[in-house]
Amino acid sequence: MNHLPRFRPGLLHLLALLLAVGLALPGSALAQSKDEREYDDLALTGDNVCTRCHDDADNPRLMTIGRTKHGTRADARTPTCTSCHGESLAHRENPDGTDVRPLPDRLFKAGRVNNTVADKNAPCLGCHQGGATMFWAASTHDARDVACVDCHQMHTDNDRVRNKATQTDVCANCHAAQRSEENKPYRHPTREGLMACSDCHNPHGSPSMKGMLARDSVVDTCYTCHMEKR
Repeated sequence: MNHLPRFRPGLLHLLALLLAVGLALPGSALAQSKDEREYDDLALTGDNVCTRCHDDADNPRLMTIGRTKHGTRADARTPTCTSCHGESLAHRENPDGTDVRPLPDRLFKAGRVNNTVADKNAPCLGCHQGGATMFWAASTHDARDVACVDCHQMHTDNDRVRNKATQTDVCANCHAAQRSEENKPYRHPTREGLMACSDCHNPHGSPSMKGMLARDSVVDTCYTCHMEKR
């Protein structure tokens, strides 16, 4: 007859379980620091190299990009953080251990001088080719070194220049003379948000000879709304 003792679940079993788990893990995994462990993606596929430090508590709130077209994880075209900002190894690892980390390889904030306009625009133009942007290289904005981020905001679900109600305010930052025309007795209803500058103009370039019009000519552009005048 088997008289082996029967152990009740208790501290001994718990210790044995912890020992088994510990032996199953690689030794390096037990010694990994917080910065070395694998992190989950928070907003974009493959963003865990950045989101181990950046999260929803950031100011500005960088993770709001997850609520934009650039945060559509089911779309294979969606970029990662490093697709736009570069690998930024010095920023991520801070090998010198400085109190203030080195900047990322590429920053997009309007007015920052650590990257040229061409550097800032390169990631955008790498994806946004053809369609409405096919004439960008011949546009007045490109010729005058306007960066995409001078007009657009990436880490927000409300890009003001793509919102008809606020687009005119963005354009008026440079086009002050056109802003004054909104006070004329006869004008387009841009102040009311019923029209936006992009209803008539293509800020990314146009085959028209002047004005970066949305159509081939002034007449064709006006006929878009004023069909009775044709």
